[in-house]
Amino acid sequence: MIFRELADSLKAGKIVTKPLPVVFTSIFTANSQSFLISTLKYNPGKEIQKLKIPVLVIGGSTDLQVSEAAAVQLSKMNKYSTLKIINQMNHVLKKAPADRLSNFNTYNDPGLPLHEAIIPILTDFVQTKFKN
Repeated sequence: MIFRELADSLKAGKIVTKPLPVVFTSIFTANSQSFLISTLKYNPGKEIQKLKIPVLVIGGSTDLQVSEAAAVQLSKMNKYSTLKIINQMNHVLKKAPADRLSNFNTYNDPGLPLHEAIIPILTDFVQTKFKN
């Protein structure tokens, strides 16, 4: 129940100052709560609809935070969008297995490179959509 209270507080724009369970303390610092509050006021679907330029929506098949279906749906909300789903890529753009714990462990490993497919996708998108 504490997570629901925390989420509701952040959605209301309020930082939680009461002691949190240990599992949340490193994730929900005052700074990270401020960041979350600032991002929660935006609806990605509404924001992408405002864009009148080429948009690249990249999803990962092992993303723990944004599902493939959500990436597909977001892409459909803008006629200028291009969708790319990268197999075995997670939310932090690294190659990751579907296993949650192994996937999550990639979040804190700065030695892991970006997924090898992302740079060619970005390069191709910029070169084809923004040529002079």
